[in-house]
Amino acid sequence: MGILSKESIEHAIQVVTTQIVGKGKSYSDTPLTLMFRKHGVSELTITDLPKCPLAPAAGELEHFSSITMSYIQPSNNILLNVLSAGSDPSTSQFARMCQQVDGRGERTLYVITKAEK
Repeated sequence: MGILSKESIEHAIQVVTTQIVGKGKSYSDTPLTLMFRKHGVSELTITDLPKCPLAPAAGELEHFSSITMSYIQPSNNILLNVLSAGSDPSTSQFARMCQQVDGRGERTLYVITKAEK
């Protein structure tokens, strides 16, 4: 039986994130992957990638880029950028990386949040 409620999903993500990443760390090489399955519907896998560190320590930006590129390069992956309405997409490290691998924007989507601000 799968996880059914929103609260159960949120709790499971928090528990597994702590197990994978550990205390005091911001991200890990190990992915946290959610798989959604329903009879008669195509399988959907969602992988949440770490946010680019704002003030990266030595080697952290290269490490982040390496992890991210390994997931966004395959041409069958859809790239979802979630940005706050007040942010500039041109300053987003992830948006620039998406542009590198999907220059024509055929598989890149942008979701703008906090539009009321």
